[in-house]
Amino acid sequence: MIRGNHESRQITMVYGFYDECLRKYGDAEVWKMCCEVFDYLSIGAVVEGQYSSSVGSKVSTSVSSPPSPAPICTAFTSTSTSTSSFSSTSTFPSFSPSAISSPETPHTPTTTISNIDEGVDFAKNGAVFCIHGGLSPDVSTIDQIMLMDRKQEVPHEGGMCDLLWSDPEESITNWSISPRGAGYLFGESQVNQFLHMNNFSSIARAHQLVMEGYKEMFGGKLVTVWSAPNYCYRCGNVASVLCLDLALDKEYKVFEASNDDEDEDEADEERSRRARLVRKPAVEYFI
Repeated sequence: MIRGNHESRQITMVYGFYDECLRKYGDAEVWKMCCEVFDYLSIGAVVEGQYSSSVGSKVSTSVSSPPSPAPICTAFTSTSTSTSSFSSTSTFPSFSPSAISSPETPHTPTTTISNIDEGVDFAKNGAVFCIHGGLSPDVSTIDQIMLMDRKQEVPHEGGMCDLLWSDPEESITNWSISPRGAGYLFGESQVNQFLHMNNFSSIARAHQLVMEGYKEMFGGKLVTVWSAPNYCYRCGNVASVLCLDLALDKEYKVFEASNDDEDEDEADEERSRRARLVRKPAVEYFI
């Protein structure tokens, strides 16, 4: 399991998880403990096939041991010695949509890498890079991700922020400011560069609603997988799960929302809660 932009204190306060914890448990202690767990979630993961190399290596090496029954998945865990985290007993500052709907101006990229020709041949069955959002102009290798101290609230800018907030866009050729207010928009050129630098074949990410459950972009080098059917009980979308075999061949399992009657009460409650929030200003930063 990897961390997404919603696994943060600010977002959970805006989108209902904080209120739900108060309603069900009477105080915010459960919410605080969940947020501490969020701080320890991995930022990303690499899924490798039968023959794989250690995370961070740019050259795949064969292994002589028998193949594992499933692809090897390695999560990014920080090598930082910092033990900083939010205490469940600490006082948490008050956040409001108006206070956080206008984050700081996105930072200027500090790291660039040379352009990679569009014709670079990427190995069909190379490792798959899994991330919630997308890429960052400040992160060119997974070694940089492994050095991040992830045990913190998701920041408003910087590499960690970008990895959880950025989105792919087919019509652009360079890094662009994201309309979300955090992260960047990136195109096929940036995907090619990242795959080449890390010897990956593709990127699997989420973060954007896809009505068909999944969407492949840039010739299959990036896929968005959406696994929440009928999102918010009203979007009418199907969902999917991406399955990888030992050779890292992809299979998408598409499914619809359950029609169980027992779900109706929960759906009605969710619709009522969202109706009460209609009068609140839209917060584009948190979409």
